[in-house]
Amino acid sequence: MYTTAGLSNPLAESTLLNNTADEQNIVVGSYDPNDKRAVTSTRASEDLYYIDQDQWIDYTIRFQNTGTFPAEFVVITDTIAPELDMLSFEQGAASHPFSVSFKPGRVIEWRFDDIQLPDSASNEPGSHGLVKFRMRPKLPLLPGTVIENTANIYFDFNPPVITEPSALVAEFSTGVGTHSSEAMLISPNPTTTGFHVSLSGQRTAQLGLRDLHGRVVRVVSVPNERIWVDTAGLASGTYIVEAMSTSGSTFRSVVHIINP
Repeated sequence: MYTTAGLSNPLAESTLLNNTADEQNIVVGSYDPNDKRAVTSTRASEDLYYIDQDQWIDYTIRFQNTGTFPAEFVVITDTIAPELDMLSFEQGAASHPFSVSFKPGRVIEWRFDDIQLPDSASNEPGSHGLVKFRMRPKLPLLPGTVIENTANIYFDFNPPVITEPSALVAEFSTGVGTHSSEAMLISPNPTTTGFHVSLSGQRTAQLGLRDLHGRVVRVVSVPNERIWVDTAGLASGTYIVEAMSTSGSTFRSVVHIINP
């Protein structure tokens, strides 16, 4: 899937090189065409924001008209996480002409009026769109802080499509024995019943699951190369997975739980 986005400015600019962006994704199997993704400045991790290295968080909200008729307009609303600095907001490129406004309650709204977005059945490549922006976290940012956001995407007057949360966990990259989330494999994620955890080349000695308030909701102490965590009885939401290997190394990542 290949999407090009552009941004125009009636004022004089020092450079025009950052006014367009290309989005290319290889789609394998099923996927949600409406999502929100977060990428940090260093791009060192998909789930961690390194307090001592990262500065910005770049967000991309993607949408697709999977209905049966062209959408006359598309509206996106995003309630910005309290950990982000509203004054740092910088608008990025978008796939179609739009307007952006700020609403009460830390809500940002993008309107794509008269977009006439084709439906995926009649024009699959043309049914996609996106908008980009970036923000800085408020400082000081404590280790373990979770920065979580979801977007609401409205096609005409239909109920909103709510994206899965994009979540980043704040950490220090220089933390002794701390590994990035790429070394921890969580599958499936999101999950409805439970998930497996495995560490890159190591055995897991103990694993804990915390909610966003810091409460420990699950503890598994069965040393193994692959551990199953049952999520029955847990509320839908984002949780922090913390694991310690038999060698003493610590790992941290996030998992999204969805109640069926």
